[in-house]
Amino acid sequence: MKATYLHTFVIMILMSISGMAQESSFTVEISSDSLLLGNYIELSFTAVNVEGEFEEPDLSAFNLIGGPNTSSSMSSINGDVRRQITYSYYIEPLEIGSYTIPPAYLSLGEESMETAPQSIQVYPNPDGIIERPSVQRQEFNFNFNDFFGGRSPFDMESPFDQSEDHPADKPVKKKAKRRKI
Repeated sequence: MKATYLHTFVIMILMSISGMAQESSFTVEISSDSLLLGNYIELSFTAVNVEGEFEEPDLSAFNLIGGPNTSSSMSSINGDVRRQITYSYYIEPLEIGSYTIPPAYLSLGEESMETAPQSIQVYPNPDGIIERPSVQRQEFNFNFNDFFGGRSPFDMESPFDQSEDHPADKPVKKKAKRRKI
C-alpha cells in the first residue's frame, strides 16, 4: 500500500518537472514570399529559450539594406521564464527570378539548430511600385482609452502638481486690494 503512494508521489513530481521544462525553438520569418523588383523584405531569425552562437546565412545574392539588427526580450509569468532573441535583416533582391535564402544556424556547443530555407519570387516592376515590408509581431500595446476612460494620463491632474515642494508649479492667486474707509 505504501509503495503505491510512493510511486504516485514520484510520478507526480516527474510530471511537474517535465511541465516546467521550457520549449525551445529557432525559427525564420520573412515579410513576403514574393515581391516586385526594387523592393525589399524583412528576414527575421528568432531563438526562443536557446542561447548559442548565431551564424547568419549567405545573403550575397541580395543587397543588404539593413542589419543585422538584434532585439531581445525576457518575460516571467508564474515562474515560466521565456527568453527570446531576434536577428533581423532588410534585404533587396538584385534581379528578377526565384531565390532561396539558405538556413541560419545556432551553435549550441557540440550541437546546432538550423532554420528551414526560404524561397522568394521576384517579379518585374515596370511601374516602379514601392512597397514596404510588414511583419506582424506580437507586441504589447498599451491603450490609454481602456484604462483611463478615453483620456491620456498625461492630461489628468496629478496629486504631485499641488505639492508644497514645488511652489512654482502652483497657480499664483492675486490678493484682493484692501482700502480703508
